[in-house]
Amino acid sequence: MVPHTIVPITGDGACLFRSLSYLMYYNQLMASDVRELIVKHVVDNWEEFSIMSHDSKGDNYTSSAEYLAHMSQPFTYGGLCELVAAGELFGFVFEVYRNGELYKSFGVEGHPVKRLRFTQDLSKGHFDAYVPRKNEELTTTPLFFQYDHASNISQPSSLFGSKKASGKRRARYTNVKRKKQLQDAARKYAHNNPEVNRAAVTRYSKNKPEVHRAAVARYQKNNPEVHRAIEFRYELSNSGKRLERRALPWKVKAYSGMAYDPDVDYEADSIIALGTMSQKCKYCNALKWKEEAPGMCCNDGKVQLSPFQPLPEPLYSLVMGSHSEHVHFMNRVRKYNGCFNMTSFGAKQVQQDGFIPTFKVQGQVYHLVGSLLPASEQEAQFLQIYFVGEDEREVRLRCNNFPDVKQKLVKELQRMLHEVNSYIKDLKTTIEKVPTICKNFEVIIHADRKPIDAHGGRYNAPTANEVALVIVGQQFEQRDIVLHSHDNTLKRISEIHRSYDALQYPLLFCRGEDGYSIALSQRDPQTKLPLKNTVSAASFYSYRIMVREGEVNHLVYFRSLFSQFLVDMYAKIETERLNYIRNNQVQLRADSYIHLRDAMGKQDADVAQMGQMVVLPSSFTGGPRYMHERTQDAMTYVRFYGRPDLFITFTCNPKWKDITDVLLPGQKSHDRHDIIARVFHLKVKKMMALLKKGDLFGKVTCFMYSVEWQKRGLPHIHILLWLEQRIFNNMIDKVICAEIPDPVKDSLLYNIVKANMIHGPCGGLNRNSPCMKGGNCSKRYPRQLLKDTQTGNDGYPQYRRRSQADGGFTVKINEIELDNRWVVPYNPVLLRTFNAHINVELCNSVKSIKYICKYVNKGSDQATFALENKRDEVKLYESGRYISSSEAVWRILAFPIHERYPAVFHLAVHLENELKTVNGVVCSTFQSACKALGLLEDDKHWDNTLEEAALCDSSFKLRELFTVMLVFCQLNEPMSLWEKYKDSFSEDITRQVERELQSSAQQIMDEVYNRCLVMIEDAVLALGGQELQQYGLSQPKRLGEVLRNRDYLRETNYDVNILAQVVSNNEGLLTDEQFAVYRQVLSSIELSAGQVFFLDAPGGTGKTFLINLLLAKVRSDCGIALAVASSGIAATLLEGGKTAHAAFKLPLNLNYVETPLCNISKQSNMAQVLRDCKLIVWDESTMAHKGGFEALSTTLKDIRGNDGVMGGVTVLLAGDFRQTLPVVQRGTRADE
Repeated sequence: MVPHTIVPITGDGACLFRSLSYLMYYNQLMASDVRELIVKHVVDNWEEFSIMSHDSKGDNYTSSAEYLAHMSQPFTYGGLCELVAAGELFGFVFEVYRNGELYKSFGVEGHPVKRLRFTQDLSKGHFDAYVPRKNEELTTTPLFFQYDHASNISQPSSLFGSKKASGKRRARYTNVKRKKQLQDAARKYAHNNPEVNRAAVTRYSKNKPEVHRAAVARYQKNNPEVHRAIEFRYELSNSGKRLERRALPWKVKAYSGMAYDPDVDYEADSIIALGTMSQKCKYCNALKWKEEAPGMCCNDGKVQLSPFQPLPEPLYSLVMGSHSEHVHFMNRVRKYNGCFNMTSFGAKQVQQDGFIPTFKVQGQVYHLVGSLLPASEQEAQFLQIYFVGEDEREVRLRCNNFPDVKQKLVKELQRMLHEVNSYIKDLKTTIEKVPTICKNFEVIIHADRKPIDAHGGRYNAPTANEVALVIVGQQFEQRDIVLHSHDNTLKRISEIHRSYDALQYPLLFCRGEDGYSIALSQRDPQTKLPLKNTVSAASFYSYRIMVREGEVNHLVYFRSLFSQFLVDMYAKIETERLNYIRNNQVQLRADSYIHLRDAMGKQDADVAQMGQMVVLPSSFTGGPRYMHERTQDAMTYVRFYGRPDLFITFTCNPKWKDITDVLLPGQKSHDRHDIIARVFHLKVKKMMALLKKGDLFGKVTCFMYSVEWQKRGLPHIHILLWLEQRIFNNMIDKVICAEIPDPVKDSLLYNIVKANMIHGPCGGLNRNSPCMKGGNCSKRYPRQLLKDTQTGNDGYPQYRRRSQADGGFTVKINEIELDNRWVVPYNPVLLRTFNAHINVELCNSVKSIKYICKYVNKGSDQATFALENKRDEVKLYESGRYISSSEAVWRILAFPIHERYPAVFHLAVHLENELKTVNGVVCSTFQSACKALGLLEDDKHWDNTLEEAALCDSSFKLRELFTVMLVFCQLNEPMSLWEKYKDSFSEDITRQVERELQSSAQQIMDEVYNRCLVMIEDAVLALGGQELQQYGLSQPKRLGEVLRNRDYLRETNYDVNILAQVVSNNEGLLTDEQFAVYRQVLSSIELSAGQVFFLDAPGGTGKTFLINLLLAKVRSDCGIALAVASSGIAATLLEGGKTAHAAFKLPLNLNYVETPLCNISKQSNMAQVLRDCKLIVWDESTMAHKGGFEALSTTLKDIRGNDGVMGGVTVLLAGDFRQTLPVVQRGTRADE
């Protein structure tokens, strides 16, 4: 061996490819071509090289696409995998030397040798080239090689030492050296005589098989990577044998789930193949899989949006990967967006230990905006930073909140936004127009606009004049954004404002592109003309998240920011639906639901008066009533078909090739939850088709499943199957397995079980496992080892889990050897077919049925919390929900979260008297029908109670006792008790009537009993009960007087003659102005115009006199006029006056409630007063919170069934703004 010279290679990450280029072509200029050839060879032979490939973190690449995208970069480091590929691809043997000694050799022996020097370690090292000092290798190089004389060759540095004698003694000849010489000689002989060597090895292995097996097992254990690489090479070089072993077609699907054959090629069957994402929508060119719905992307061409413009620099380079800071930027893209967003993101983000592959929030999601300029002695934040005016100070303020961002990048992005963002430019221009003497001003961003030369409903790119100064007295829409110059409060932005997206995500919409707006019209697919219907938020964002041919959708490149955007936009979609429900409670009354009607019981009350103020109907997907109905459906299946047979949990596998093949360069599966959701949806359809149409376990009579998102965000489904042919105990082992497969006979299933179906480890092996609760595994692992499957005492099967002594196998996870105790039960056929976590359990007990039926329909996680207004079911749902990125995509694309077969119909109506008919006889009430059926107990114990009380208690006490029984004790036959004890109830009344009428009681007993019933009814109403006829008793006569509740009596208990005299005496005292107001208010009342007046006058000018006269006028005509005031003192000056909070039961937290409501139920006494009310007077209204008026108006609309302002009742607001003290912001008592 001749001495070699070290040729230094540039250390830019491509040193390996530069070294190979120099060794083969004698220059480094061919490095990119060498890289391209090696990468292509690795991709073409991915099964062989996947285990040897490593990314910058030392992990294997998940797919060939990911490897290709990463290794094609010009400065990506090459290592072991690439050297093996170079040895196979080029006609050389590449020897790698480390510390002067041979480290590894790559290539086919006998080919010319090329040598490289390697320093440091395999993951972070550097390669240089070795060239011989003599030119003996030039004859072996191709003719087109050219020597690069200009290459910078260092001073000679001998690899094997100098030829000059060192002068030292020759080393001693030892047995170690002799042994090494013999080994080298044997190796050389074996190489030169391979046939003789193979024959000797075969003979030795045959004579001593135990030694051979032990040696092989020991080598496999010590060198697992080499063993796997050999397996791959063997399969590639012996593909015929491999196909012969496992390429049997899956011909018969029926009952094949009970007859697993490891040689069947389940995973390649056409029934579960998805194909490629190459199907184009004929309207919008969106790329989809073949079996996806045609209208999923653009609603069959009715949604037409303009494509995104290319991102400006430097954002384009940062996102697409050509910028040197690409990796840093993408790892912190949400933080960089946070540096520039103009609104704050209001939501509770769910944080968990470790890496979280999804963005997840709990509760309401909303955006808040502050003032344009900061208060004195406060730093600017969010939108305010854009108007600081100094670039360096802007950068410093942005970086203060996110210290790990780079100021240079922030400065470049800041400059870009100032140049291209329409909102920033217009806001700056508008503020500059404000006179310097004007300290307080307002700027408006309109919710709707009609661009020049464009239809108002068409989506357009932003135009000029996006914002404008607010003119004093100018009217604007409720959805408009009004920005104050100085304001310490944060205002919530309407979710349907067009700038909602652009203000929160300035990097996604850097030019200020419009988001969803309710004014966006659908368009005819052919003529492009607008249609009557508008585009829904779900359709809008379904269009926006799709990838289209010939168009770059930069949203999908933003990784974690894209995940947050998905959650935010789905929250917007759901908020739009919930607001519709909140605003249409008249059509969605809670009392119209079957469950509430059933709960009303026996009294058969008026259902029109029942219900809560805000209800979430069962038609709302994912709501509590919706999931409750699904549970009832499951129990209906149980009643009709019996217990379900199989309970299957199917979880998405983010490493599916269908997912990894469509990822963009550098992306991981958790960066594209849109792809995860779409692929899993198709996989679910494939599985249900295999189970139902393919009869995998036999004919399916019915099924149901629900989709959930929990823990780390991946979707999974819970499936219940009812089979026509039941699974008996002797068939369990054919359907369900809880053991590790034989790694030799069934290596494919072994690897799938190892990757997906091993629980933990947890317990003493891993105390930090997420399944650990209270020191124990919540899933009850490890399980007991059993030689045979057993049925437990409670009916839950205990599956066969054999020990190693009984023939079981083990698997090593994180250097921990685990046996069958840790295996999650599975079906081998399903597992091989779908390569995912698929838990299969047998439903073998009645005890488990109700739990499983409720579990499969329990829905996604909900937070447990206390809410002050529990009658608002919409807010209750919003505050408790969790939303993850994957669920957001699922719901945006309108994928079902629940499926069932056959359909279950809810019978909401019945034939007349159908339920009252018992044995052909029509009962008078539902209660009597129930009694005839024996469903109700009798009143004997209540009869005994009254009999005992009649012996010693007075009539008054007996009536009280009977009243309590009527209201609270649910008597079955109150009329029988009345007839038996009515004389005892009315003894005192009998004596009173005899004294009044001077006649015998026998002649006037009807009057006695009537008075007794009136007293009992009054007492029942005082306890919150109903009229006596609702309890089955006779309705008492009130001598022509209409029955009134106490609130009603209080508002009508006036002497109309005295009031008429007051009106007559005081009308002439009114001034001209007072009389004009007096006539206008009375005219509104007479015409039922429902006008709202504001009476503004200085103190002492007769406001109270006028108000009292109006109250007297309305009450003198037997009408109801309510008089309230904001304070107790002011209320005392009004006839019959009360405070507004006491009269209308206003909420106390008006500052924090978005949609306040009065605490008045529709069936209450006060509700009857408000229905018949003619006039409401509110004095000192200038002191009241605006939320109080909103609460009263919403409540009156609901109770009176009138959508007009204040429910159509005439309202007079009075007050004096001159008496309202000025508000001093952040003031103290010293400022008085």
